[in-house]
Amino acid sequence: MKEEKTKSFDFASETTKLIISLSTGVITVILTFSDKILKDVEIKWILITSIIFLLFSILSGLMVMMALTGSLASYKNIKPNISTSNIKIPSVVQLFSFVISMTLFSIHIILLI
Repeated sequence: MKEEKTKSFDFASETTKLIISLSTGVITVILTFSDKILKDVEIKWILITSIIFLLFSILSGLMVMMALTGSLASYKNIKPNISTSNIKIPSVVQLFSFVISMTLFSIHIILLI
């Protein structure tokens, strides 16, 4: 396999790991400071929705990692490509769910202030 292809799989893997780490970090912060950020019961649903999207981002990231591994494992049968739908779709879902969750989290914090 060419070095460019190998690097593209490495970069995709690292980006996916970074988003998974950020998602788990934000969930940890939310749970750690839940007594301060859950003061207002009326807007609590925004934070809960944000956590759900973060969990969805983590699960999608795990699907991306499994798809990357599967594509590289089947290297002898098929030429691995980073643009296949089994990698691209969960990757886009991971990114969008992370962005949506961060937007909701920001809205929640702004409404608390």
